[in-house]
Order: sequence, then structure tokens, then C-alpha cells
Amino acid sequence: MPSGNRLKDFRDFLGVSQQKLADNLGVSRGYLNDIERGRQEPSLNFAKKLLEVYNVNLNWFVDGIGEMMSTPDEKPTEEIDMKELEDTLELIQKQVGEALVWVKRVRRVR
Repeated sequence: MPSGNRLKDFRDFLGVSQQKLADNLGVSRGYLNDIERGRQEPSLNFAKKLLEVYNVNLNWFVDGIGEMMSTPDEKPTEEIDMKELEDTLELIQKQVGEALVWVKRVRRVR
């Protein structure tokens, strides 16, 4: 089975659209479509991204050997909401900044 078929199987496993998977991996939907249809071979960087983001077993993805996931029976989080992560980071940075201002004020009072 070509890696494009395995990519489609993986996407079906997650239950996500090509667009959603493409967004999560930082590639275009057209690129995913080309891989799934066998018009293009996945790049090494793309395979690495599958491993980093979803923990996909690269032996399975490239050669069809072994289990789909690097840790069997573990379904990855299907959606990564980057906007939510960025908002959370921004809030944490704001809170740390406010805490530092408070600490400086307390030190002046002493």
C-alpha cells in the first residue's frame, strides 16, 4: 500500500478533513491531496511533522511496517487549536508581567 493510502487511513482514523490535517501540519490541502492520490511522494519534512505532531510511526507511514502509532492503542489529540494556545501564552505572559510589577512595588514598600 502506498504512503498516500496510509495518509488517508490516518486521516480517517482521526476523523478530520484534508484541510484540518493540512492546517495542523502546516502544509496546503492540495499537497495532502496530491500525496493521498499518489501524485506526489511525501517529503522527509512532512513525515517528520507527522511524527512530531501526531506520533505517527514512520516505519508504518513509509513502508507499511508495524503499527500506525509509535505507541500502539493511543489515539492522538485530533485537533490542535493554535489560536487557543497563542491566547493562553499571551495571558500567561500578561500575568507574569503583572506579577513582576507587584513584586517590584512590594520591594519598594519594605
